[in-house]
Amino acid sequence: MFEAIGYNLRRLADFSGREDRPTFWWYVLFLVVLDIVLSLIASGVLFAGSMSSMFQNVQAGGDPAVLQTQMLQQMAPHMVTMMWVSGGLKLLIALLSVAAFVRRLHDSNSSGWWAALALASQV
Repeated sequence: MFEAIGYNLRRLADFSGREDRPTFWWYVLFLVVLDIVLSLIASGVLFAGSMSSMFQNVQAGGDPAVLQTQMLQQMAPHMVTMMWVSGGLKLLIALLSVAAFVRRLHDSNSSGWWAALALASQV
């Protein structure tokens, strides 16, 4: 598993050659886990301050409608930032996977240009 990840990270800009199935799928699993972890960290950092004050208001027995309004007001500025962070993470993961995908396409005797179609669908 770690060999597959290291192999792909060393060949980020290498679009030639072939890549076998296990190497490719271990790397894809790594990218999915990386995406989830980075998204959770970004969400936690952006929303931690908002949530702490909300928990205090809930414990104090605040009105649910007022609490919901306050929560939306506190989270709204962070949502725009989270959308940009999420888009950046999506682009990063797509760029990290494109060379491996091209090599995998070569292994199945397909043109690597099919990866451009997949990458365009991510944008």
